[in-house]
Amino acid sequence: MSGAARLVMTMVVRDEEELLPANLEHHLDQGVDLILATDNGSVDATPAILDRYRKAGRLHWWREPPGAWHQHLWVTRMARAAATDHGAGWVLHNDADEFWFP
Repeated sequence: MSGAARLVMTMVVRDEEELLPANLEHHLDQGVDLILATDNGSVDATPAILDRYRKAGRLHWWREPPGAWHQHLWVTRMARAAATDHGAGWVLHNDADEFWFP
């Protein structure tokens, strides 16, 4: 993307199988270039959904074990990865139940 600011969305998720596909599709359709996600011990289909988007090259994700809640560390890790590893000019942090419009 020469000359354009790359938009990367970050999110922390856990057991979001009902909303996650619609959320990811919506934001990719709105112009998000890449999604970085941290899963915190989901036991539903959330990891499979994340992996489907990873295989398509639209998402990168980390898995954290349940029990610990270190959202500030995970969001910082994703924001840094967005900027240093993925060339983000803009980083949008989102929740599975939030749908952003430009």
